[in-house]
Amino acid sequence: MKVTSGRCKGDGARFSEAVEAAGHGKFQYLAFITAGLVYFTSGMESGINAYILPSVKCAFQLSDSQMGILNALFLGGGALAAHLWGALSDAYGRRLVLVCTALLDAVCIVASTFATSYSLFAVLRLFAGMLNMAPAGLSFLYLGEFIGDKRRSSYAQAMGTMWIASWILLPGLAWVIIPQPWSVDVLGVRLESWRLFMGLLLVPNLVAASLAFYMPETPKYLQAAGREDDALRVYRRIYATNTGDHPDNYPIKRLRLPVAAAAASSAHGKDVLHVLARTVRLSSELIRPPVLYRTALCCVIYFCSMFVMYGFGYWLPELLSRFQMHSNAHPGERHYVCDVILAAETGSNSTLELGGNTNCGDSSVVDPSAFLNTAIVNCASMGINLISTVSTGYVGRRTLSAAANLMAGLVGFGLFWASATMEVVAVAIFFNAMAETGCIGINTMVVDIFPSRVSGVGVASVMLSGRLGGSVGNLAMGYLLEHSCVLPLTLLFGTAIVCGVLCCLAHRRYAEDDDKVPAAQGEQTMANKTKEDVVVVLKAPAQTQAAVQELPALQANHI
Repeated sequence: MKVTSGRCKGDGARFSEAVEAAGHGKFQYLAFITAGLVYFTSGMESGINAYILPSVKCAFQLSDSQMGILNALFLGGGALAAHLWGALSDAYGRRLVLVCTALLDAVCIVASTFATSYSLFAVLRLFAGMLNMAPAGLSFLYLGEFIGDKRRSSYAQAMGTMWIASWILLPGLAWVIIPQPWSVDVLGVRLESWRLFMGLLLVPNLVAASLAFYMPETPKYLQAAGREDDALRVYRRIYATNTGDHPDNYPIKRLRLPVAAAAASSAHGKDVLHVLARTVRLSSELIRPPVLYRTALCCVIYFCSMFVMYGFGYWLPELLSRFQMHSNAHPGERHYVCDVILAAETGSNSTLELGGNTNCGDSSVVDPSAFLNTAIVNCASMGINLISTVSTGYVGRRTLSAAANLMAGLVGFGLFWASATMEVVAVAIFFNAMAETGCIGINTMVVDIFPSRVSGVGVASVMLSGRLGGSVGNLAMGYLLEHSCVLPLTLLFGTAIVCGVLCCLAHRRYAEDDDKVPAAQGEQTMANKTKEDVVVVLKAPAQTQAAVQELPALQANHI
């Protein structure tokens, strides 16, 4: 391979030069498989609550409000850890954090599978939510630090499909496994089909952890940390894997390191308190003018967006199951959605009294067609999302976000007049697709809405507000469904409309950043940035965009 420059002003090669000299091929594909499986596993665990809720309700004899608490705890745990994993990865490395959180999550999965009480299960879901934030965010960062600038955007787009795949696979597996009427006593615990379904998360989780353990730390992180020898060893490994040549033939012999290499090594070594203090210092800039208004508006917008996304997404299988079971019990009759929900609420207590802690895989508890219909909703939504994502460059990010959320809210109200399963599914497809499309538009809009110096913590703060919104949405759905049908659904669809209106008020690119470059160059930079920012990320997009944005932010002060 011909390398035009192995040095940079006599100080060594930058990351972009060093990774380009290492070539592109097998190693990057393996890194994509590793990071993609990590992200895939994160997506599965994020969505599993939606499919085990009906069975968990029977197993632990829960009310709707307690089911909402389970969802809120998982999302709330992610909000608590939003900044933590970024700080730890900056201090200890991406790979170590990914491997450790994956192994700890495996312990959580096993413990959740054998949990015998609601309280224990709820606490474990809280910890699972905290641990889930690491792979959800760092997988993009880990992959991006093996990829050159030219290909990073395409890899990010491909990574987004892994989350989609997990949310399509989940209802398919649930459809096959959960309705099975069997149980086995193990260690005094009655293992039913829903517990087996949850335990299956161990398979991709452990495979992902094994691959991440085999893979090296990212060379960009090592180079930023001032660890030249370690970084060169990784570059040589990438070079040998891609070319088949001997590692010693890697053409780069020196790397450009931070000006204060010793300080960088300390900051990236064990001084995690220093990293956390720096994160707090940068975060304080978000609550001071002139950035305060942008911060507040973006956080409220994303709070509303995730309120709608998770409030609807987590409860969709449960609502479809109730509707289908009611239709099966009253063939030939047509009932509106709210009639079905109220009928289910009226009979839920007697069902629990009669059934007790029965086999929650029984078809009387979960209708298999509800999972199949959910898979149909997710597949159709994915197609609409892909089309709308391509159109972002033509209609604009702010326009797309506003229009999609407004349409989602208006179409959602049609659910009140749905009286057949296919009508419910049709409304759910369009509402789900528009809500997700609105999220994609918001993600790309938030990328450059903050000043460059605080963009990383800015997006992390927006992500935190989104998780809180998802938690509140699930709590609201759980509590309000026990007393009313119209109120929680009206709140859900009304919030989507509010989100759309607020998107109209969102700012464009931060003006300070435009002032730092000449006009012509600034226009070209904006054109390139717009193309790169359109990343296909569905389901839980907050985690994805934050990770992509953190990539330059975490390293800007080093290289």
